[in-house]
Amino acid sequence: MATDLLVTLQELTALPLTNFPLLSVYFDMTPDGTGRRQALMQLDQEFTRIAENMAGRNLEDIEIESFEADRTRITDYINTDAPVDAAGLAIFASHGDEIWHAIPLQVP
Repeated sequence: MATDLLVTLQELTALPLTNFPLLSVYFDMTPDGTGRRQALMQLDQEFTRIAENMAGRNLEDIEIESFEADRTRITDYINTDAPVDAAGLAIFASHGDEIWHAIPLQVP
């Protein structure tokens, strides 16, 4: 898994810069004592903060739409498609640039 992450990071650093946001999420899949993933609530709060920040800037609608599409895809992936045995996830997403890498990790 670490090799997958290293290869993905090398590929991403070689990409040309664009105006679309590229989200990188490092997510702790460890549930708390109630079985909930506290990191999901923190991630949602961070997404809200980013959206508010983006609203205050002079961005194109397609840039905001790219972020919102990534926000939805990341949340859906964590809630429904992420491997249950993963302790953590590294996710890289840019809807506008057609980038999606979700890498399960053995550490939070």
